[in-house]
Amino acid sequence: MKRFTRFGRNTFLWFLLVSLLPLAAVSATTYIYMRIHIKDMVSKELEYDASKYRDHVRTLINAWLWRTIDFSSDGFIRDAAQEIILGTGNPEIVGKLNTHLRVNKMSLHPAMFEVSILDKSGVVVASSNDVEVGKDLSAMDYFKKPFAYFEETGGIFAGDVKSQTFPGQPELVFSRLLKDKVYQSPIGVIMLKVKMDTLQDVIRPHAEAFTDGASEKLLAKAYITNRNGLLIADGPSPGHEMFGQEIDTNNVRQVLSTRVDSVGEYKNYLGNDVLGATLFIDEIAWAVTAERDAHEVFAPLRRLGYIFGGIAGGSLLLVFGLSLAISSNINRSIKELIYGTERVARGDLSYKTELRRKDELQTLSDSFNSMTNSLKASNEERERLFSIVERAKVEWEKTFDTIQDAIIACDSKHNITRANRAAAMLLGVKLEDLTATTCHSAMHHLSGFKQLADTAINGLRPSSGEVYAPNGDKTFLVSIYPTIDKNGKLQGAVQILHDITEIKQAEKELENRRIVAMTKLAELTEKRDPTTGHHLYRIRNYCRTSAEELRKQPRYSIVINDEFIKSLLEASMLHDIGKVGIPDHVLLKPGALSPEEFEIVKTHTVTGEEVLAGPEYFKMAREACRHHHERYDGKGYPDGLKGEDIPLSARIISLADTYDALASVRPYRKAMTHEQIRSIILQESGKQFHPDIVNAFINRESEFQALSMADV
Repeated sequence: MKRFTRFGRNTFLWFLLVSLLPLAAVSATTYIYMRIHIKDMVSKELEYDASKYRDHVRTLINAWLWRTIDFSSDGFIRDAAQEIILGTGNPEIVGKLNTHLRVNKMSLHPAMFEVSILDKSGVVVASSNDVEVGKDLSAMDYFKKPFAYFEETGGIFAGDVKSQTFPGQPELVFSRLLKDKVYQSPIGVIMLKVKMDTLQDVIRPHAEAFTDGASEKLLAKAYITNRNGLLIADGPSPGHEMFGQEIDTNNVRQVLSTRVDSVGEYKNYLGNDVLGATLFIDEIAWAVTAERDAHEVFAPLRRLGYIFGGIAGGSLLLVFGLSLAISSNINRSIKELIYGTERVARGDLSYKTELRRKDELQTLSDSFNSMTNSLKASNEERERLFSIVERAKVEWEKTFDTIQDAIIACDSKHNITRANRAAAMLLGVKLEDLTATTCHSAMHHLSGFKQLADTAINGLRPSSGEVYAPNGDKTFLVSIYPTIDKNGKLQGAVQILHDITEIKQAEKELENRRIVAMTKLAELTEKRDPTTGHHLYRIRNYCRTSAEELRKQPRYSIVINDEFIKSLLEASMLHDIGKVGIPDHVLLKPGALSPEEFEIVKTHTVTGEEVLAGPEYFKMAREACRHHHERYDGKGYPDGLKGEDIPLSARIISLADTYDALASVRPYRKAMTHEQIRSIILQESGKQFHPDIVNAFINRESEFQALSMADV
């Protein structure tokens, strides 16, 4: 298959696999079904045969048991045995009884070779065989069991024993209790011994009956085992040399132990695989087995296998031919597509594949040709665009040097790869010298540049900020843009530096003017109430001290930064700006205020917020104006805010305002000492003031005290 493509080869193999799998499945299913059917049919036949043997054995056993019963009922035997056993043991009577047993009883059946009388101690007192007289047989089952199971069996016993007369063969034994004439009490046992050939003759004729004509191999083996699992009869061809052998097969062992019939497939005592049925003979506790060689039973399956083999071979040849033809046809088309792909890969976009099919491969061929047409058009368009890009590149290079902002590009190792003339002028070096150094070397003198560069490069994200020249006379806005590839790997960076020195100077001038305006605006309030002195300046210093202390705590360190403190100081200066709207007779009243007048004073919080409405930089000042009279317990004004709902700036200003008010002289009271004020503030912790603000005050109270006495 070297001329096949991998696709063609795989297609061929798939055709074979898909075609042969159903055939294999049908063959396997048929084989399994036939095997089960044959096994079931033969098992039923064997079970039927075994049941026939069991019936014949039962008939034989019952016949000899009835003969034993008949002998025990013989008047002469009973009277003579009673006289011998219970009487004087007259030798003359013994002789007559022996003669009677030998002449009158033994002649009744040729298979019977001994009849004996045993007394209650198991000693033979009379026998058809004079040699047996006087022997102690008390240990034998045929003596013990008639006494032991008298109630259940009526004193009858049937079984087998090892033959002393015919060595190597077992013999059948039947016995029954002898009873006295008057009281019917046991006086001894009468015992009959029968040749085992009698049992063998039961199996052999019936086994041979199944071997004639077309059913010659219907039954291969039948045998009987006693209660100890020993072979005592077999057929159709007996082998006396096997008598007495232990049959330790699973089926025999199971039947003798459970007394339940068994049918199945197993290895017999000869080690052959067989199909057999073993049935229990409950009258005598034996087992009869009928079995057939498994090889012969399943011989039809082998013939079926030959048939399926022939069918499979023919089918394989047919499928092979069809698969080869179909896959060859597909293979030619695939090779044409591969050849076309190789031509296109070498740059020949004019090549067209030619297939004459009516399936998906034709669709693939048409798509391939359409793709080459698109590639050809795309290639032409790419060349056109490339020329446009080249022209644009030239124009861009001309424009690049005219840009007023400094632009510097560097690679992943920070080497400067390109810079414009503005960058060279800004850094005070020649353009050719600039491209021969690194970004860090060229701009290390700019304060704050390294931090911006590290943030952008390490985070792989744009970063911008202000940097300053060493002498502080120049300020630049620097924007750094990392360049990364499609895998997210750093390729370099572009830095753009814009001179914002004039803008920063204008912002600084504007900020100074704003601070002056705010200060003058705050002083406007103080001018109306000269008794307050430098109240606003002291509050600003108190607020700075409290904020710096709170900043040490983790929960405030994020909120309180330099910008927050700056806004807080401005807010502290403007927190009472709303008092410009309070009439002089109320604001400057030397005595206590009436309830109506106090309500007027309370409006300064809202008025202050309204006065400062608008600019964003007055946001904290507006919060301070409105909420610096709120209380931690919610009993303040104007909104009754509570706890953390009160803005942090208002909480800080509230304590500072209270401290300065109590430390200042008023027309209606003297200034309080620091200790008095400290006591009042501690009492109001958790009521008027936030506990954290109070703790900050306690930690810096010495500074509060010093500021209250300073000449601001």
